[in-house]
Amino acid sequence: MAERFDAGVRLGGDVQEGMIAVKIARGMQMAVVATPDYFAQYGTPAHPKDLENHNCIGYRLGSGGLYAWDFQIKGKAVKQKIQGQWIVSDSYCECTAVKLGLGLSYLPKELVETELASGELVEVLSEYSIALPACYLYYPHRAVSPALRLVAENLKL
Repeated sequence: MAERFDAGVRLGGDVQEGMIAVKIARGMQMAVVATPDYFAQYGTPAHPKDLENHNCIGYRLGSGGLYAWDFQIKGKAVKQKIQGQWIVSDSYCECTAVKLGLGLSYLPKELVETELASGELVEVLSEYSIALPACYLYYPHRAVSPALRLVAENLKL
């Protein structure tokens, strides 16, 4: 708001006092996936630490950093750094790359549900994968324009 934006979008509904958060998307279960051929050639990781020995498709964040994959191990949040030959900055490109057999990927499960159901992709490490919180539109509770109010009403789940 200090940068004079009317609204923002974030994961999770925690916002500063004086702000309104409107849920606009459900939470997302993450999934580590690859093709059956990839696993046949390189083996199947049994633990997130095993990813150090695999070609993982990286995701470049808007900040320029590389996303370290988030897992839950024995109730604790753990970040697993990954390495690989490919780095993308778009989940749909990442989905295409994994379907081409270029490595393992950590994607929202709903993005690859069809491929998982058909057997084109296989999920591993599901017991360690996290669920991302829901997305929220947030904005100040004062002086909300009619246009922003209309956007919020139409995006609300």
